[in-house]
Amino acid sequence: MIATSLVETSLYQAQYFHNMRYRFDQFNVEIENPTVEVLSVSDRITDKTCSVDIVLTTDTAQFGINLTGFTYADTWEDADVESWVSTELEKYAV
Repeated sequence: MIATSLVETSLYQAQYFHNMRYRFDQFNVEIENPTVEVLSVSDRITDKTCSVDIVLTTDTAQFGINLTGFTYADTWEDADVESWVSTELEKYAV
């Protein structure tokens, strides 16, 4: 874990399968039934907000995404991030 006074980055990998189809503006394809892997969490401790780097993997490609907007009151656990990522991905479902 890397920590400074402003940002803490947790490097862990959580992988799970999503049986959905997604579309992101930066990619000109629909991503179907990807495995979702959380690569890292960047925590702005002073703001109590995080951004999360994920990879969506299919049989033929990998797509890197940075999700922002995760907030917390006192602390967060990996399970909180994974739940938030699942909810956030629903915004991109087609």
